[in-house]
Amino acid sequence: MIIVAGSRNDVHFPHLVRTAADSVFSRLKANHPRARLVVIGPMWDNSEPEPRIVEANRELALAAKAAGADYIDALSANWLGDPALIAADHLHPNDGGAQALAFNIDAALSRLGI
Repeated sequence: MIIVAGSRNDVHFPHLVRTAADSVFSRLKANHPRARLVVIGPMWDNSEPEPRIVEANRELALAAKAAGADYIDALSANWLGDPALIAADHLHPNDGGAQALAFNIDAALSRLGI
């Protein structure tokens, strides 16, 4: 299994996400044809997601589908929606946020039968 995770760092370039993801997924599938590919979309903090991150999430989901990969929509699931999970920098998860991510990733993989 190969897991690829998106990030909010891509928010500034949503128009490039699909092309880049298509390229990465194609190379992964070519180099590891028997591996199951799982893509985790970008996560956001407890504020309203910017339209650009919503667009990047959509493009990543389309690329995953085209590659035959499983897609886990962390943005829509709002994994980091509780302000108590965000560090003082207002961007990154704190220790509790990291635990929440681990729990949610484990649960999502379990739902996929992994």
